Amino acid sequence: MIEVYSWRPIPPRGLRVTVSADYDKTAYVYWGDNTGRSNPIQPGKSHTNTYAEVGTYRIRVLSPYGDVLGDESVTLRPAISPLFAFAQGPETNWLVEVRFFAEEDDLPLARFRIDWRDGKPDSVRDYWAVPGTTARRPIPLSAGVDHHTVIVRDLVSKQGYPVSIPLTLPSYDPDFTLTADGSDPTGRSVVLTATDAGGRELDAYWGDASVATRLTSGQARHTFHEVGTYLVQLADVSGGATAGKSVTIPIEEGSS
Repeated sequence: MIEVYSWRPIPPRGLRVTVSADYDKTAYVYWGDNTGRSNPIQPGKSHTNTYAEVGTYRIRVLSPYGDVLGDESVTLRPAISPLFAFAQGPETNWLVEVRFFAEEDDLPLARFRIDWRDGKPDSVRDYWAVPGTTARRPIPLSAGVDHHTVIVRDLVSKQGYPVSIPLTLPSYDPDFTLTADGSDPTGRSVVLTATDAGGRELDAYWGDASVATRLTSGQARHTFHEVGTYLVQLADVSGGATAGKSVTIPIEEGSS
């Protein structure tokens, strides 16, 4: 049998093809490029040929007696390799970009499989690509995760390109305002409004031994049961910084 299991560009334009010797007798390979037959290949061995040009070649494996053991036409092209780029996406996502490139601009379509490895149902997708094709996908960030691996595989050459992407949670310095809750005439209720929360998860600590409040829509309300001065803190749940402000209860309308 003939099994073409690898090829790669050889400068300036050559392509290297390896054929397995998956048969039980000595054989010869005819490469289809007018170079004649190869040296004898022993069972279980392989033989490599370098072609000077892209194109379609008829590769035949024959026994010493002329019996055809394998016959296959193979179309060779320089490999299209992926180039990875990473950029901070909206909110807490990394935007991962895979761009396919090659030295030849007029190459035919190549088929690739990208495993984005983000746990979504469509995490593994196939792409038909020519040089210049770009595939993009946001990869969500998680606290405590410092890298993410994306795998691109050429479905023709079977070559895989695993790339580990360094992930860094965006820095965020929380800030907030405190105002009186106008619906409470006692002045003991406050409204905390986060500044530029950007969809992050934040916890408000009120300084009165009560349970922290997880912010929704960038705001949280709280009622103090005792008159006094309290240190209110806002913390980034993902492990970022904490901001604090003092508030004196009762709080007057318009205070911050």
